[in-house]
Amino acid sequence: MPEMNNEGRPEEEIRMDEAIRIGLCDDHWSHLRQSLLEIGLGQYMSEDSTEMTEQMMAGTIDPMLAASTTIIRVALLSLGLDAIIQSGGCPLCTFRDIVPLITDSTAKSYLRSN
Repeated sequence: MPEMNNEGRPEEEIRMDEAIRIGLCDDHWSHLRQSLLEIGLGQYMSEDSTEMTEQMMAGTIDPMLAASTTIIRVALLSLGLDAIIQSGGCPLCTFRDIVPLITDSTAKSYLRSN
């Protein structure tokens, strides 16, 4: 019998094109980067992922990594993984679409209890 994933489907049925990347979209990544530069954190920011990895190995967290991780964590805790996936994987896009998500969630919850 094949191993099952957390959705109860056999592992071999999961296709790579079904995978969703959770992270900031290019627009929100650029906006966050610009905001951090404007407040004077540019000197602490990595030029690329290799430099970011080297900083982490040395015990320093890049401001972009710290800020984006915080955004993702808050979104996961407040909105949940399903909502983020439905919005394409960017937690800030998900927050932008918060009203429809909250109204849908409220309606489902309300209709279940009544």
